[in-house]
Amino acid sequence: MGASKVFEFGCNAGKNLAALIEDIPDIFVAGVDINGGAIELARSKGLNAAMGDERSLSLFPDRCFDVVFTVSVLDHIPDASQPLIQLARMSSKAVVLLEPWLGQEGKVVRNFNAKLAQEIDTTPYSYSWDYEKLAKDLLPGWRCESWPLPISTNLGAYYRVYSLTREPGADSSSHG
Repeated sequence: MGASKVFEFGCNAGKNLAALIEDIPDIFVAGVDINGGAIELARSKGLNAAMGDERSLSLFPDRCFDVVFTVSVLDHIPDASQPLIQLARMSSKAVVLLEPWLGQEGKVVRNFNAKLAQEIDTTPYSYSWDYEKLAKDLLPGWRCESWPLPISTNLGAYYRVYSLTREPGADSSSHG
């Protein structure tokens, strides 16, 4: 699946966007993040980055990017439904999420810290969402596949890649 236009929701200082540019010649990348200092740093590196949050996604036209992705951002939003719908609307081909799934939806108050071998309080902005269920319920015409991708963070063992691909002929305007 070739992608010439890629968008990252929660791009921070643009490390992922810069890596894409380095690996794929002639790619157009853009991103938004809520951290103004990180956006300034991304822009100083010549990246197309803007300050914004999940509400800013509605400002982008339908299917303006081939692929949109996010890395551990939706798990900090109290309701991932609308951002997921917006990300799908913005994409002509695929949405890729790297997010934790703890087996239960909702606010995460405590979690097991493997390094300390005990339960600890988590940040006040941590949530667990069933992205496969959300995709099925909210994105008719999209196929969702997922697989584990453990990373080296406290909740790293729970991270999964969710690859949502638009079925041929799927209409982005029909959301459940």
